[in-house]
Amino acid sequence: MLAKVEQDLEAFVQIRTLSDNAVKEILEIAKHVIHTLRKVSPALMYDLQKYHHESWCTMNDLRKAHIYTQIKSNLERGLAEGLYRKEIDADIISKIYVTTAMIIAGDEIFPLQEYPKYKVVEMFMNYHIHGIASPQGLALLELYSLEKGIG
Repeated sequence: MLAKVEQDLEAFVQIRTLSDNAVKEILEIAKHVIHTLRKVSPALMYDLQKYHHESWCTMNDLRKAHIYTQIKSNLERGLAEGLYRKEIDADIISKIYVTTAMIIAGDEIFPLQEYPKYKVVEMFMNYHIHGIASPQGLALLELYSLEKGIG
């Protein structure tokens, strides 16, 4: 399980390196997460949480720290590029993002029977980007959405 977290980190570094800007980067990260969620068995996730709870918690704590780091880095990049609104606080928004991501990962608010995880992530990313993007960032979002979409 920790190997999967490390694989994701490597993928995120590659995404950052290959992305022309912060909006493209966050969209590519979202695509990666959605692609991963489509491959993961909900039953496997349930079993890990129930029967290997300590390992699950360790992995979850590591994942939270990495999400925070990735999102804060993306926010700082977007601010520097003028693609995110200048009044946002990267630390606060990163913590809000992590908290929301953990809610999405759970089953209490968005039960799998009613809400496919990839769809919830897609909606969350759209919501997130619209909340942080400057007019220039929104123009890029529209351009990229016309090209491929995030789902």
